[in-house]
Amino acid sequence: MYGHSFLCEEESPTLPNPAATGKATYSNFGVYGAKAINGVGAVSNHDFTGTAEAYIPGHPAAKYLYVWKVTRRALGDPRCLEVKWGIGPYWSEVLYDGVIKFSPSQ
Repeated sequence: MYGHSFLCEEESPTLPNPAATGKATYSNFGVYGAKAINGVGAVSNHDFTGTAEAYIPGHPAAKYLYVWKVTRRALGDPRCLEVKWGIGPYWSEVLYDGVIKFSPSQ
């Protein structure tokens, strides 16, 4: 899904949690607006624990996986990142980062 726009379906993907497998100390995923590439939401591995158990109950790999939905209406689902319509700043409010180089005076 990296680098591509996509629409969320009703089914949730089951994905590996790198922090649970010991391959990373931290993992997360973020949702960005397509036009301004502005961050509109994120979830970290601290929230992933136990989320796959409902989809594959009793499976030994469930503790290494996570399931999370991204939707416009969460409807109370605790495994859901709700992204509302019209979220984000106005274009005139966006401050783009830049580089300032400081050098010693000669």
